[in-house]
Amino acid sequence: YLAFVGMSLTGYIMNTLGEKSPLNLKQSSIVVVLSFVLLSLFGSLPYMYINPFWDGIDFFSLFASSFLESTSGFTTTGLSTIIHPENLPESFSFYRSYTLWVGGLSFVYLVMALYYPETKLAGMRHLLGGGILRFKQLLSTISVIFAIYTAIIILLFIIFGHINILDSISLSFGTLSSGGFVPTSTILNSVNSSTLIIIMGGMIIAALPFAFHFGIFSKEIEATKEIKEILVFIILITICIVLFLFIESSFSKNEWLSSVFHVISASTTTGFQFIDLSHISTSGKILLIVLMLIGGTAFSTAGGIKIARIILIFHKLINYKQNTTTFHDKNHNHNNSQPTFISSTAIQFRKRIKPFYKSNYKAKKLQKNNDKLSMSMVPLDKYKYHILSDKAFREAVFVVVLFILFTMITAICVYYLNINTKNINFINVIFESGSTISNTGLSAAITTMDLD
Repeated sequence: YLAFVGMSLTGYIMNTLGEKSPLNLKQSSIVVVLSFVLLSLFGSLPYMYINPFWDGIDFFSLFASSFLESTSGFTTTGLSTIIHPENLPESFSFYRSYTLWVGGLSFVYLVMALYYPETKLAGMRHLLGGGILRFKQLLSTISVIFAIYTAIIILLFIIFGHINILDSISLSFGTLSSGGFVPTSTILNSVNSSTLIIIMGGMIIAALPFAFHFGIFSKEIEATKEIKEILVFIILITICIVLFLFIESSFSKNEWLSSVFHVISASTTTGFQFIDLSHISTSGKILLIVLMLIGGTAFSTAGGIKIARIILIFHKLINYKQNTTTFHDKNHNHNNSQPTFISSTAIQFRKRIKPFYKSNYKAKKLQKNNDKLSMSMVPLDKYKYHILSDKAFREAVFVVVLFILFTMITAICVYYLNINTKNINFINVIFESGSTISNTGLSAAITTMDLD
């Protein structure tokens, strides 16, 4: 009640004092970040009221722990210091999973769609990490299609997993939002294989693009447009499952399903786990770190860098190498001929360079007489063209660099603050920070109540 009233009052004040006009990118970014912070702050009030940590906790520790849990929910990270959630009131357990549902189903895109002009929003797809549906389509995808998925998974949990309806709802929310909160600490185990299989299916579904789901249920959008990214995602998961089974051969020999489950949990950034990942090998941890940082497909409930950006980077690098090699070979073989013209479709986003002519009159006459010679047909000059002139490529590389940079900075800070803590291990800290940055939630026993 306090969270609801507080958010409503804050929203009323901000709407009253705010200027009514379309937002630019900077203003929209501020709205998104501020919305997440305010959601997490108000969402921490129920945690402070219930106090699921320990009796006699000081106020600052209570606030910090509550804010961590609330932020973990609304950002769908799923890291938690609550070891036995089954001891919580059932309504509070449902509330935790509901925060995942609110944050997971593209809260950022909803805010952007509400406050940013749709025509400009479509042009930001590379920055946001995927194709943008129209607002009506977005609402349909989130409210209808995922409601159908949720109902199906709840029924599967009840029928095959023998889980009560409230826990099934909470577990379904955690699965489809790529969150990872569990209603009870023992609900996931290697014995109940049917539950694990259902969750794995749900995690993969949640990590697929919204446009793909919409395309299945609608004739307006072709579902095949996202097939390339989905295929790369499935191939990556398959390869990493084989690698993890090979690396952790002693562990995976008897519990191979558990290994497959945790690899899918990492690659979809869901964060479900029921084994102590601090005990696996360093190679296994590094593999999971890479998977968590890459994440799922663009414009899905999954976090991470996104498969689309990785594809874009490789595509641009290969295209750039091929085109520069072609240019060099043709110039070497035809030194006395005219410059080679290459269509801009070869490099989709590269800067267009005007052709150089000794005579300005000749250039104007040629342009006037032949309209087909336009900016789309230009000489590829390896000294003038550089791959960094590609805006989409720069943005993708920038995101990758920031993910790695923030992972390392976070790991160094946490390690330094807890250097005197027993059994602190730097690779475990990197694992934890990578899990946090990518909104995964897998833990190597670092995020506990003993953390500084």
